[in-house]
Amino acid sequence: MAPEDPEEPQFQPYQVIKDVGETLISLLKAHRDTTGLKPDEIVLSSPADVSPGDPIRLSLFLYQIIENPYMKNIGEEAVDETRFRHTPLYLDLVYMMTAYSGDTSDTTEKMNDARILGWAMQVFHDHSVITGPDLTGYLPHAVDAIRITMNPMTLDEMTKIWTTFPQKPFRPSVCYLVSPVKIESTREEEYPTRVTTKEMDYRYLLKKGLRGQGGRSDGN
Repeated sequence: MAPEDPEEPQFQPYQVIKDVGETLISLLKAHRDTTGLKPDEIVLSSPADVSPGDPIRLSLFLYQIIENPYMKNIGEEAVDETRFRHTPLYLDLVYMMTAYSGDTSDTTEKMNDARILGWAMQVFHDHSVITGPDLTGYLPHAVDAIRITMNPMTLDEMTKIWTTFPQKPFRPSVCYLVSPVKIESTREEEYPTRVTTKEMDYRYLLKKGLRGQGGRSDGN
């Protein structure tokens, strides 16, 4: 897929967070052939918004956004020979991936959850670096690639996340960190004017000084 024109008004640097989610969902949908899943069963959604009876089998939920500390001082970006753009904002996005197959008390359904989750984890493992034509929206103009890394969570940490979804049963889930996500600055400035000075040969100045003194260098 060819990258969209960044000059179009709907493609702006700040939309990259949305574009990452769409890129991940597109990746999963593109590799669903062996799963029997339909495209509309793979969604970007919070578990809080998934209700019994919904045709959803796998969801991605963006639950945390963190500034990347290692790229915070990466420096300004040149626009052209006379102007520069201020340091971009680099982010890490953390997603929770959850499988849904129906009744959580049914053993067969639980096994199906594990099957779907295992497949999705395999896709992210095999495509841990997403580049070029697989990036959607403004992403191809912001970064060369994004990396998907498993983000281990303790049972206590995962439980705390699920307690934010009232009356939702705990389901098998795994978390991933996606980075780097770059939001370009809109602040542009001109480079400081360079002061040009003319340098004169020291020997010429010295010779000229001696001539002014009648060719004498002892001051007498």
